[in-house]
Amino acid sequence: MMGSCLVVDAGNTTLKAALASSGNLGGVSRFGNELGGLDVWLSTLPPLDGIFVASVAPQRLPGLTRLLSRYAGVLHIENQHVGLVNQTLEPQKTGVDRLLNCLAAYNHGVGALVVDVGSAVTWDVVSPEGKFLGGAIAPGPQLQLLSLHQHTEQLPALGLPGVLPEAVLGLDSEQAILSGVLHGLLASLVGVSQAMELSLPFKPVRILTGGYAGLFAPAMAANGFQHDPLLTLRGIYCAGAKLMESRRP
Repeated sequence: MMGSCLVVDAGNTTLKAALASSGNLGGVSRFGNELGGLDVWLSTLPPLDGIFVASVAPQRLPGLTRLLSRYAGVLHIENQHVGLVNQTLEPQKTGVDRLLNCLAAYNHGVGALVVDVGSAVTWDVVSPEGKFLGGAIAPGPQLQLLSLHQHTEQLPALGLPGVLPEAVLGLDSEQAILSGVLHGLLASLVGVSQAMELSLPFKPVRILTGGYAGLFAPAMAANGFQHDPLLTLRGIYCAGAKLMESRRP
């Protein structure tokens, strides 16, 4: 029986890690690009049976792997380990995070539409037969704010608020930017999802995840979305546990 494992999602801007025991994920710890804080945190953990890592940022992997391997054996979860039939035109170019989200969302006999709001926004569909059907990609909210600042002369650099602004009508530049980006993105999240569902021969379960999903979770709940902030980590654990089992003598 598998004991405690560490599950690691190394994204573009944030690294998330959680302990998993008997298939249950514990609390999530978040780290930036510097590995010092992660090293200190790892030193406080109990002995690990293994570490499962998935990343959409390959440049982070060498240093991260060297650090993690001091604490337990490391399994890198790649596209071929996910186990879904990928029906896109270039399967090898599909982000592993998109596949892992769909693996975690997939429930035998029920398809799913997964919306992930992070550095990028992705809409992805897995069929009731466990086939990854593809999806859509757009810039995330922080990237949109950064782009407005970098590509204009007078618009200020803004961070994301803790909650979605109530008013759509902005009364100054800051309010107008936040309203346009966040309410515009909300309309996109809902609109693209609805358009995507019209092309499907089945009614999918709707799931919302991602680092910025909390901003939109209340409004998306009104549109039938379940918020699962641990979805990607669940997918990493599912794929990692199967891979570890397949390698046992």
